[in-house]
Amino acid sequence: MERFKKNHTGITLIELLAVIAIMGILASVSAGFIRAYQPNIKLYTETRQLREALEEARSRTIAEQKIYGVRFFEAQGQYELVSLEGGVMVESASALPSEVWFSSIAAFEDGTVRFNKAGAAHESGNVVLENSDGSARTISINPSGYIETE
Repeated sequence: MERFKKNHTGITLIELLAVIAIMGILASVSAGFIRAYQPNIKLYTETRQLREALEEARSRTIAEQKIYGVRFFEAQGQYELVSLEGGVMVESASALPSEVWFSSIAAFEDGTVRFNKAGAAHESGNVVLENSDGSARTISINPSGYIETE
């Protein structure tokens, strides 16, 4: 019977408080780092969302055989997914957060990226997003309709 008895020890209150204190210090330090990287996080998020809107316009154009595009409003920091068959119909609209803006939108007629029914872009060009830290991300639309993020 003696051999089944084990020496059980538990954690003391001081050990528990020390672990909680260490976790609190790590949390406060990591919160500072997250705040420092917030502008870059927003830039990457907005770049991804804009690229998704462009890819959706291209995919819808191919699937529905109707012309779709993304229309930019550089001064307002907004863009819209639009159907361009028989006039302009807005499918969805998005606005950039105040920490991110369009640095440049190049080579698109009327500020609109259009895709033809084969999925190719009417014009190739770039959209550059910039954040308050001065970092920038470029989305390139090739003549074939391929969308690349740099």
